[in-house]
Amino acid sequence: MKKKIVVISILIATLLLGFVIDGLDETLTIVYYDIETDKVSEPVKIAVVADLHSCDYGHEQSDLLDAIRETDPDIIVMVGDIVDDVLPQDKAKVFMKAIGEAY
Repeated sequence: MKKKIVVISILIATLLLGFVIDGLDETLTIVYYDIETDKVSEPVKIAVVADLHSCDYGHEQSDLLDAIRETDPDIIVMVGDIVDDVLPQDKAKVFMKAIGEAY
C-alpha cells in the first residue's frame, strides 16, 4: 500500500511539474493558417500577436519583429496579454514602439 502511494505521488508530481514548465515557456511560436472564403476577393494576411507577457524576444525584440516582417502582413492585431502583471513592461514597450514605427 505504501509503495502504491509513493508511485502515485511521483506521477502526480511529474504531471504538475510538466504543467508548470509548459506554463513558463517563453519560446516564440509562429502558427500559420490558411482560411478560404468567397466573402473576400483578394488574399489578406493578418498577423495576430498574443501572449507576449513582456518577455524578451531577441535584442530589441528583433526575433519577434523579424517574424512579423517575414510574413508581410496587411493587418496586425494585438489580441491580449502583451504586458505581464509581474514582469517589467520595458520589453512590451520596445515592441509596441518598433511595430508602430514599422507599420
